[in-house]
Amino acid sequence: MTNTKITFSAPLDFKETLLNLKNEYDLKSVSALMQEAVKAYIQQKEMEKWEKATDIMIKEYEDNEELKGWTEFIGDEGKTI
Repeated sequence: MTNTKITFSAPLDFKETLLNLKNEYDLKSVSALMQEAVKAYIQQKEMEKWEKATDIMIKEYEDNEELKGWTEFIGDEGKTI
């Protein structure tokens, strides 16, 4: 993978916080910290999208009688699961 330099503006205390985190977690650079942080942020946002989609579908299955029928399964002993 080819790397590129990215710059952004932030308050001075933010830079100090990043340096402290880099040292605290024994990372080789602030860049490594930022890459890890952005990856974690992307994963978090992806999970939030899936949770929202799940909530929408749960509501749909609760409100839609045709779909509600698909959620009621008959077990081997004739009992609804």
